[in-house]
Amino acid sequence: MVENDKTIQSKNKREVLVFLHYFGGSAVSWNWVIEKLSDDYLCVAINLPGFGSLPAMKEPSIQAYAEYVKKELESIGIKKYSLVGHSMGGKIALQVAANAPKDSIHQLILVAPSPPTIEPLPEKQKERMLHRSDPYEAEKLIDDAIKKPLTKDQYALALETQLITDPATWKWWILDGMNHSIADNIKSLELPITVLASNDDPVMTSEVIKQRVMPYLNHAKLITIEGVGHLIPFEAPGWIAEQIRISLTGTDHAAEKKPTLSYWHVWTDDEGVSHQTRSDLTSFEKESMGSGTDPQWNNHLSPSGTKVLFTELPVGWKGSWHENPKPQWIVPLSGRWYVETMDGQRVEMGAGEISFGADQNTKLDGQGHKGHLSGTVGNKPVQLMLVQLTDEKWIGTKPGDFCKEHGRDK
Repeated sequence: MVENDKTIQSKNKREVLVFLHYFGGSAVSWNWVIEKLSDDYLCVAINLPGFGSLPAMKEPSIQAYAEYVKKELESIGIKKYSLVGHSMGGKIALQVAANAPKDSIHQLILVAPSPPTIEPLPEKQKERMLHRSDPYEAEKLIDDAIKKPLTKDQYALALETQLITDPATWKWWILDGMNHSIADNIKSLELPITVLASNDDPVMTSEVIKQRVMPYLNHAKLITIEGVGHLIPFEAPGWIAEQIRISLTGTDHAAEKKPTLSYWHVWTDDEGVSHQTRSDLTSFEKESMGSGTDPQWNNHLSPSGTKVLFTELPVGWKGSWHENPKPQWIVPLSGRWYVETMDGQRVEMGAGEISFGADQNTKLDGQGHKGHLSGTVGNKPVQLMLVQLTDEKWIGTKPGDFCKEHGRDK
């Protein structure tokens, strides 16, 4: 259920972040973003009148909402803060900043903001929005606004906050609020402003952001994302949280030193002799795995076909000289084993010490050796995970190839 409280506060008492929600949302629309920031910041999300079951204003206006935000913050003793506004909340945030005493707002972060001038809305869509009390139409408004599927809880919340929005307030925004220009009011804004937007937003399109938002903001920086729609606090809360941290701290965590992952590369030289060389995977990129999870370092090594096999080598197992049947990643899960190549090098590996077998096309030497020799070490069986690469382009891969070729180590 949607909370009726005017604010939601996090557990931390340090730097303050104030959040203003989108049209049809409420304070709890920020829950997924706040949970990623609450360990480091005091987060205050404000329910605006007419939304989240709060009584509506008798005479709503952008200025009246800005005054309301000011009074709410004063009532809980907040004087200095950074302000985050989404969509309608972005336009109101601009007016709050225009009214605020100098240096009281440290930063302004606008998420897919409604333009400070007039928000374009086709007449046909306007008529549909005016009838959102129909649950079918309400669901369609959500479906048309998103690009990534919402979780069950997110979708239910987005639908509920929309349906409980005061009808008069709903009508005011569509017919008046989005058409009221505050461009003259924000001309003198001199604080740092970050605009977060999606290039795939079907509501605040990239054209709207570039033509109707950015030209009216001084000292503004635009940061974009792909593959999400207008409900960015639901669709990509981890990305928003990360960009807020970057804006406040000046530290781009995505620009941290990229990790490396070491492995043994078994390969064949031009004479047909197998070797094994210590190599590194380096092309990691920081990204979310989806559903709003925090960014992590990923290396998309093989977009082509793979076959996964789990196997156990019994105690005392010894494989005869042979080539790897296919280029394959070999990941020991338990026990210890060894690999000996034709150059005489023997390497022992334990759990987590991975290798890549690419010793195809070796030539029989004078001792009758071809490929490599392998076996278990000690008195425990060895469990392995093998990821075979079925694309022929991986045959003959040599150390460093995964880093040289854009399509291989990425």
